[in-house]
Amino acid sequence: MEEKEVKMTETDAAIAAGSAIAGAERVGAGVPYVVVPNGYDVHSLEEYLQRPVRKKGEIRMHDVDSFFFYIREFGGDGETFVFADILNKSFTGVMNHHHSSGEAGFCDHIAKFSMEETGEWRRWNENDGVMMLPLEFSDFVEANIADIADPPGADIMEMVSALRVKKKAEFNTVVDSATGDKTVSFTEETRGESVHGNIDVFGKFTLAVSPFIGCDKYAIQCRIRMDVRDGGLRICYQIINSNAIEEDAFRVQRDKLEKHCEAEGIMVVNGSLS
Repeated sequence: MEEKEVKMTETDAAIAAGSAIAGAERVGAGVPYVVVPNGYDVHSLEEYLQRPVRKKGEIRMHDVDSFFFYIREFGGDGETFVFADILNKSFTGVMNHHHSSGEAGFCDHIAKFSMEETGEWRRWNENDGVMMLPLEFSDFVEANIADIADPPGADIMEMVSALRVKKKAEFNTVVDSATGDKTVSFTEETRGESVHGNIDVFGKFTLAVSPFIGCDKYAIQCRIRMDVRDGGLRICYQIINSNAIEEDAFRVQRDKLEKHCEAEGIMVVNGSLS
């Protein structure tokens, strides 16, 4: 098919010539722009300026003090709001949010602070409620014994070691005493003879662990649970009220931040920025 030559009219030529020689214009907050010929698209020239027309962007902070410093130092383009998100344990500061007078804001100058779990808290949480063989439980406790506050770590290790050495024993029952501690009965073949015995096991122990980086340590209680099936023993621990511990740690950080923000006239509200 023969291509047809498209001829520019005098009007089109005049528009193109005028656009090509036109200088940069400014719009809104002073952002320079030009209209480029052909498609006559509007192109911002802000990236070629010595500095941006206004502050924007997103930055992530690693502690609540740095987060507050940033929103205090760089807020001021409008209303500054802080959103405290208890579900995600995070804070979002918007330095150019909508103003209380009704004036709209760009909402694109943002600082974020997400509370990060400590390695200790993550390890204990990952194995919370996981049934283990006595050997597995012993190895886990030994690797994390520094986190155990009460009873003393040596006492816990003595208990789990007693379970660990009974590799060929057949466990029979687990009896809870009035204190919540447990007694495990077993039968073990030794030199052709059946030997019966009992092992006393703590019902609870207490950790001293910080749930989030930068937070104080909490006294965290854990229950010990045991299951005897077909002569085999499984053992686990269950953290008591782990969600309440995390929520309390978040509230402590929120209260600290709100106290600082109140002095600067910055609002802290419960919620998240969608």
